[in-house]
Amino acid sequence: MVDSRPGGKAPLARSDRLVADLRSSLLARAIGAVSPPARARAFLREAEQQGRLGRQLMAKGRTAQAIERFERAVRLDPWVASTYQDLARAYGATGRLEQAVAAFRRALALDADSDCWLPLAVLLDGLGRHGEARPAYAEGLSLDPEQWWAGERLAILAQRNGDVEAETRFRFWGDTGVRVFGPDAPRDAPKRVGGEYLELLRSISPDAARVTDKMPFNFSHLGLIRQVFPRATIVHCRRHPIDTCLSIYTTPFAAALAPAAAFASDLSHLAAYYRQYERLMAHWRRVLPAERFIEVDYEALVADPATETRRLVAACGLVWDDACLSPHLNRRRIATASRWQASRPICRTAVGRWRRYEPWLGEPLALEPHAQAGAHPAGADNRRVLHHFGRAAAGNEKAPDGGPGPSGRP
Repeated sequence: MVDSRPGGKAPLARSDRLVADLRSSLLARAIGAVSPPARARAFLREAEQQGRLGRQLMAKGRTAQAIERFERAVRLDPWVASTYQDLARAYGATGRLEQAVAAFRRALALDADSDCWLPLAVLLDGLGRHGEARPAYAEGLSLDPEQWWAGERLAILAQRNGDVEAETRFRFWGDTGVRVFGPDAPRDAPKRVGGEYLELLRSISPDAARVTDKMPFNFSHLGLIRQVFPRATIVHCRRHPIDTCLSIYTTPFAAALAPAAAFASDLSHLAAYYRQYERLMAHWRRVLPAERFIEVDYEALVADPATETRRLVAACGLVWDDACLSPHLNRRRIATASRWQASRPICRTAVGRWRRYEPWLGEPLALEPHAQAGAHPAGADNRRVLHHFGRAAAGNEKAPDGGPGPSGRP
């Protein structure tokens, strides 16, 4: 298309215009290379503009066009969590669910406190990925406790999935002893069992470099664990016996552990169980290598966290990190009964907590060196008071005296 009139000026053909645009673009990039701040500011402004256009298009129901705008925005500025959140919602509206999950996760990687947790949880739940949905519900609830519906759904998933995981870990060592120590056990039985246990851990946390298994009943299997993992460090956490019994009595156990923890609902049975636990731990203390059997006293830990924590970290062969003194700042999800206490800074308020409930404790008082056994028998009314305390603490409410929650952890 050329103007062939005499003296006429030939306009640019379409291909010529493209070449001109390309040259302009290259020139702009060259200028940007010389002046990075100006170029960066231009990109950020353009990304912001694309995000606004995308939201306007979403409001008008033009989702496919909105996605194009959001995708361009994240290419220009990939560090804005809200843009990924907008993109995730647009993907979800068009049925591109896996891309929506990825966009939500990217938004949370940029801003862990954004309001993406619950939408992500609902999405994962709908995809049948309940194991991934559960921590997302928990994180969302921690940021917005008013979302009661998420709490109900989390409880259902915890019953369905969490109990399976807890029961699997709980039963592993109990069902394994005869395979290692039985008369027909092969020589390589410990190695085989160790491999199975590692596979179990990988199914729970595939990327973990180290694992702490704090299943409450592990203390009864330390000989077996020592045979299977001779280099494992065993950490025995001790606390005043009556504080320990009070904590157990007022803590609701997961359904998977409930049958084995039947003793915990009766104070006299609890005191008897504790005495047998002490006998067994005295045995392990005699026969296990001291360098692999580390004991930490709760009262000493909260009185001098730096010294005791450094001792524990060194005993485990780990490198010291100052973050060890601020465990409450760790954003790792906690799904056990200690989640309420673990979210608070280390403190000493739970030391001697049993004295607030002394009139109702009954036989566990005999575990106190300076107490007289049977001084305060625990009747039905006393049990009701303590169980009320347990329900209040499990529901994150105040204890009857305004004290801390059930396990007494810092």
